[in-house]
Formats: sequence, structure tokens, C-alpha cells
Amino acid sequence: MDSLPIRDRRALLLAVMVAAFCFGSILTVDVPLIDLDEGRHAAIAQEMVERGDYVTPSLLGRPFFDKPILFFWMQAASLQVFGMHEVAVRLPGLLCGFLGALTTGLLGWRLFGRSAGLLAGLFHATMILPTALAQAAVHDVALVPWTNLALLALWESGIAPERRLRWRWTIAAGVLAGVSILTKGLIGVAFVGLTYGLFLIITRRVDRTAFAQAFVILLLAAFVAAPWYVAMSLRNPEYAYYYFVERHLLGFASDTQRHGERPWWYYVPILLGGCLPWTTYLPACLRDWWTSSAKGGATTTQAGPGEHSSDARRAARQLVWLWLVACFAFLTLAHSKMPTYMLPVFPAVSLLAADLWTRFLQRQLAPPVERLVHLAFWVTSVPALLLVPGILFATAELADVQFAAWQWGLAIGCSLLAAVPLWLWRRGLFTRTLTFDLGLLGVQFFVVITYVLPSIAQDHSARRIAAWLNERETLPRQVLFLEERVGSVLFYLRPDFREQLQAERLKRVNLWEFTTEVDAAADVLVIIPEREREKLSASIDLSIPPQATVDRFRIYTADTLLSREQKNIPRVLAD
Repeated sequence: MDSLPIRDRRALLLAVMVAAFCFGSILTVDVPLIDLDEGRHAAIAQEMVERGDYVTPSLLGRPFFDKPILFFWMQAASLQVFGMHEVAVRLPGLLCGFLGALTTGLLGWRLFGRSAGLLAGLFHATMILPTALAQAAVHDVALVPWTNLALLALWESGIAPERRLRWRWTIAAGVLAGVSILTKGLIGVAFVGLTYGLFLIITRRVDRTAFAQAFVILLLAAFVAAPWYVAMSLRNPEYAYYYFVERHLLGFASDTQRHGERPWWYYVPILLGGCLPWTTYLPACLRDWWTSSAKGGATTTQAGPGEHSSDARRAARQLVWLWLVACFAFLTLAHSKMPTYMLPVFPAVSLLAADLWTRFLQRQLAPPVERLVHLAFWVTSVPALLLVPGILFATAELADVQFAAWQWGLAIGCSLLAAVPLWLWRRGLFTRTLTFDLGLLGVQFFVVITYVLPSIAQDHSARRIAAWLNERETLPRQVLFLEERVGSVLFYLRPDFREQLQAERLKRVNLWEFTTEVDAAADVLVIIPEREREKLSASIDLSIPPQATVDRFRIYTADTLLSREQKNIPRVLAD
């Protein structure tokens, strides 16, 4: 069995470049902004630039309270520098995604050594959900680097040999916690505090110094974040109550908030599927932890250059397991649930898998654990033979997309490449297997992003609706989206049209508002998504030809719909 010497680390650097490339591959293709969140966040950042208001995020002039300011600032800066297009919108998310992988690698290096740090960064860069969400404008992607670095600062503070150095790391942790509050509210502080607090309790390191450090960290975090939150609350007095009480407190404790009715097991498939392919190694990590604990943690291996002692690694594993389990339990107990909330927890899986793989390559694992590593590899690698063709087939069937013969050939080529790691593994060339696997993941991501994502995005974007509106000489008196929230259409409208817009001129209406409040006028456009057509046809006569059909939308004028007799509205609303 081969180990992980310097020459093999150089080979892994090739995989680093491939993993880094997969973060930026979306910049090479024409992918419209995806509704709802990506298009809406882009429109908010665009409005921030055009109105010159960098305190209150707003959409159509109305304050937007759901997200803090930092990621909007990043997007606004990108739009100012690079212009009003998709690349500028997505660049901050890609940068934060890359920083998430980089800081995971840095944390792995400090916790487990250089080899594990390199693998941890690569593993995070090739996980399905973090890499996919880095392609879109998602605020949670920006939270990952700050939580990683805050935990790193606390870890360094705990092992610092001098008091002065310990307090420098404590100050760094406080500043990073404040930046995380500007990024996504209190959730980052909760993750870091819960993880490291439990670590101190379990390792019996709670003392007066720990309480003093916690106080300083919270004070510094408030000092960093408070200026914007105070300015926001002075302009919008209702903001503080909404964001901290309704969104945070009630979102955690009750199901009255948005996304508040998810089942308790909601995050289980997200963790298992979102961390693929590295989540399959968690059983081996758990068995390794159990085996190590049963033996009292004793090992006979000696740390090599750049590597950590057994005691340090054991404490690091304890920290990372607490990170994964405690934060997963915290999110599970919360009533409000979303897939993106899990992103700051995913680096823990990367770190555990990287530590396991490093010791597997160095023959430091017990035989039962090694067998689980072999099993995990085969469970992951065999389905990979059909991964890309399967994605193309599913997209063709579900999204009604036609792929060319050469695209199918490219997918089959990915399948043939996926057989190479199986051959290398059978020969016992495990480092080369891992290197090839990481590079192959980058290639597969590139193929999916380049040839599959544009088709899916086109079906979930309003770019062509905006293009259709932009061809008109004047903007209609009202543009109403029936049972569809306003998203990317606002970003793509002509600048002179955007200047005319107010909240009442471009908005979402439900069926009741449409039938009772909307004027039956020819200069009021009604845009109906295809997926709502069957439900709405029970109350509105949609058999009449639309004025236009654009992608997944049908466009009518209000007078053609409201002039017809409306039936069954009470029954439909009751349903």
C-alpha cells in the first residue's frame, strides 16, 4: 500500500487546480440567473448600486429584511466593477466558495497536519452541494469561510504557548464572529459557540479565562456588526424586531415562520447526499473513533514532518465530531429549515474524511476500519460509472431538453474515465486512485455545469420574459405575476424601465387579489407560470390564446381574463 510522500502531494496539486477550475467553470457559459433567490438577490444588489443606498437592501423601493448586508455589498461592488451581467452577480459566490474550500484546507492543516489539510480542501471543493451552491448567489456560501476561520482562531488560542498570542487569536475570533453576523445573522456565532463551547466542556477546559475570552469575543463581534445593524434599525424601526425576534427566535422555536413545517429528518438526506462522494466515508470515521476510544486512544505511530502528534489529532477529531453532531442536532431542532443552512457544517465532513484518508494511505488504521474504507470506495465509485449519462438522461426527460450526439459521447467518455479509479484501486495504488478521482470529479462538474445547467436554468429564469418586455416601446401600467414571485425579470429589464418601476407596478398577486383588486385593462399584463395553469384554470378561463408564450410563462392582458365569467373561486381558495 503506498503512502503520501512529497512526490504524491505534488500529484495532488494537479487535482487542486481541477477543483479550483470547477468553481469558475460557470463563468465560461451563458447561464441565466435562476429564480427565485439568485435573481432576487441580484436585483437587490443592482438596486443598491443604481439608487446609491448601501445601508438598506431594497427591492422595488421596499426594504428587504431577510438577509444582512455583507453579501449584498460584495455583489454590488462586483456589479460596479464588472457591469450588470450574470458573471458579476456570481463572482462573489464563486470567490466565497473557493475561500470555503481554502479555509477548510487551512483548518485541516492546523488540526491534522499538512497532508490532511490538502485533502480536506480538495474534498470540500468537490462536494456536490457546496460546489453547486457556489455557482449561485447564495448568502450561506459566504458564511462558510468565516465560521471556518473563527473555529481556527479558537483552536489556535487554545494551543497557543503564550498568553499574549492566545489573546491575539481571541481577538481574531471576535472580529470573524462579527463578520459572520454581517453575513448571515447569529447562526454563525451559534455554530462556532456551540462547537467550541462543548469542546471546552467535554475536555474540562472551562475556567475563568474561557469565560473572559467568550465575553471579549461577543463584545468584539457586536462592535464589528453593530454599526450597520444600528443604521439599518434607525432607518427602519421595525427591522430589529423582525430579524432577530421573528426570523431568529420564532424561526427556531415555532413553525409560524417561512420554511417552518419541515419534518424532523429533513437534514438527513441533505447531509448524506450533499456531501457526496465523501459522506460515504463517515461510517469508517465513526468506526475509527470507536476503535480508538476502546483502546484508550493509544497509538504507536510517530508524527512525521509537518504532521501532528496522536494526542493533538485525537483532540482535533473530538472538536470536528462535536461540530458535525452538535450543529446538525441544532439545525434539526429548529423549526425553520432550508438546505443552505447546512453549508457551514459540511467542512466537518471534509475534515473527518481527509483525516481518515491520510491515515489510510499511511497504514495507520485498524483492519476493520480499512475494510470500511474499501467498501465506501466501491459504494461511491461504481455508481459514478453512470453519473453523467444519468444526469443527461434525467434532464432530457424532465426538462424536455435535446442533447446532441457529441454531448452524449462526452457523457459516455466520463463513464469510461470513471472506470480508471476502479482499476487503480484493484492494483493497490490508492494515492493515484484518489488523485484521479479528484480530477475526475472536476471534469464531471465541468460537463454538468457547461451542458446541463444552462438548460435547467433557462427553465427557471425570467430572462426571456424581460427580453420580451424590453422590446416594447413603453412599460405597461402594471406587470403582474400570478402565483409567482418576482425574481430575475427585474435584473434584466432595461435601465429606463427600471427607473420607472415601483412596487405596485411589478409585483406578485394571488388568485384572490387578481380577481378582486386588479383592473380589467389592456395595459395590465398578467404573467402565468405553466405549472400553475391547471390549478388556475378551475377559476379562470385559460383556453383563450395568450398574447405571448415565453418559456414556462403565458402572457395575457388583464381585460381578456377578467372579462370572462369567474367561477369556483371560493372552492379553489378553499382547496
